[in-house]
Amino acid sequence: MKIAITGVIAVMFALVFLVSCGKKGEEARDEVSEALSAVKDYAFEKKDDYYNQMKDALGKVNDQIKTLKDRASEISDEAKQEYEDAMNQLDEKRDAAMEKLREAKDATKENWNDARKGAKDAVEELNKAFDNAKKFFD
Repeated sequence: MKIAITGVIAVMFALVFLVSCGKKGEEARDEVSEALSAVKDYAFEKKDDYYNQMKDALGKVNDQIKTLKDRASEISDEAKQEYEDAMNQLDEKRDAAMEKLREAKDATKENWNDARKGAKDAVEELNKAFDNAKKFFD
C-alpha cells in the first residue's frame, strides 16, 4: 500500500509540474493544492484496508503474547520479576496500540494522517515490547 501511495504521489507531482511549467504562480499553486488533496483523498479511501491489515497483525501479536504467557513456567525464579515487568509493559503497549487503531478507524479525512501515524508508532512500540518479552525464551 505504501508503494502505491508513493507512486500516486510521484505521478501527481510530475503531472502538476509539467502542467504548471507554463502557468503563473497562482494557477500552479492551485493545481498543486488540488493534487495534494487528491492524494489525501486516496489515502483516506484506503483507511478500511489499513485498519483491517493492522487489526489482523494485532490479532497475531495477541496470539504470540498468549504463547509467551503460557510458557511462563519456563522462566527461572531469578528472572520471574523481570519477566512479569516485561509482560506488563507488553500488555500496556498492546492496549495502547489497540486504542490507536480504534482512533484510526474512527478518523476523519482531516485527521487521518495523524491517526494513521499514531497507530503505526504504537505498533512499533508494541513490537519493541514484544521483542523485550520474548528474550526470556531465546
